Amino acid sequence: MNCRFVNLAVRNMTGRGAPFSLYRINSDKLFYPTASMMKTEEGPADPENLEKARLPKATISFDWPSQNVQSGWMNFMSMGSSGNLVVAVDNRGRTMLYDTDVHTIRSNLPMMCTPIWDPISVTVGNNLYVMGAPGSAPHMYSFEALIQDKSVSLKNWYWHCLQPPPFTCPSVEEDPSCYSDSDNEVAEEVKEDPSCYNDLDDEAVQGVEGSLEICSHTVIGDSQIWISRVGAGTYSFDTESGTWNKAADWMLPFRGNAEYVPEYNLWFGFSNNYEQLCAVDLTAVSARREPVLHMAWNDMVWPKSWIPTATYLVPLGFGRFCIAKFFCTLEEKLIKYVSGLNYKHERTSHFGVLQGVEVERSKDGLGMVRHKTKRYSFGCDIAKAL
Repeated sequence: MNCRFVNLAVRNMTGRGAPFSLYRINSDKLFYPTASMMKTEEGPADPENLEKARLPKATISFDWPSQNVQSGWMNFMSMGSSGNLVVAVDNRGRTMLYDTDVHTIRSNLPMMCTPIWDPISVTVGNNLYVMGAPGSAPHMYSFEALIQDKSVSLKNWYWHCLQPPPFTCPSVEEDPSCYSDSDNEVAEEVKEDPSCYNDLDDEAVQGVEGSLEICSHTVIGDSQIWISRVGAGTYSFDTESGTWNKAADWMLPFRGNAEYVPEYNLWFGFSNNYEQLCAVDLTAVSARREPVLHMAWNDMVWPKSWIPTATYLVPLGFGRFCIAKFFCTLEEKLIKYVSGLNYKHERTSHFGVLQGVEVERSKDGLGMVRHKTKRYSFGCDIAKAL
């Protein structure tokens, strides 16, 4: 993948203005133009004194998909060889396709088979594969693909329902330990009306994520999607045959998604604690030969007052990446009333740190070079990198 921009999808939490907006950060601003200006991993930037950058004007905004009295959400996912296509899906499965290069939007796409909240997604060829997990809808591993129809001259797209992974969570009768009473109530609500599921239901889901979570995934070759789940091992899905197979009992040695970089024939992602950028060799693994970390680089030391909320790795091509880390801070303010009563008001501030890094070969092997690090403030809003 060769991306010129880092896309930030931002949800407006203030209730004023557009609920969802897309911002595009030029990746050139995260890299030094000459080698003499670079900072190596031995000399990282000081987190307390990062360069503060301003968001550019939003490229496009999306209106709220539900009425004010209803709950709703939107997912944003990138696809395409250069990440120029952004797929937006709302809580009812309505789908829009935005081309960031030519600034066009298609809103007549078919609806998803089943709406999935906060899914994992990967691009294989020109198609987008989307999979739910317990956090998406309690105990439902929905699996769908947005496929481009090549049989017609126009670029038509459609959602195709796929076979879920074979380790789908058992029913309550088969394994009651997976569920609690609150989980069942949320599951029934989602089954009856997926649009009713919203951010407030997260707590009911998080209690079971530890044993059911798809903790890592990647694409291998031109047609294989690999996923690992705690307690189940690693499974592979063949996009050509549409079948699942058990790869091994071992787990992929990274957290979240890993991206293949052809220049080094390695997969790059984050270590299991999200603190290290790492490289993994998956070219010769087998059921008995477990993959191991090829290289890992230490992260910056963040202030304890910064609460991490999400981490993303955006491949930019030619061994360059943007590491996007999102944090929040809690501020307490004591409000004193004339009556003598005091009230503590908590304010949450969200911000993101975008860092340009470059992996290059040396006589000692692979090395990582840190380029620029910039901090973007979002206030009350929440952002994710695409």
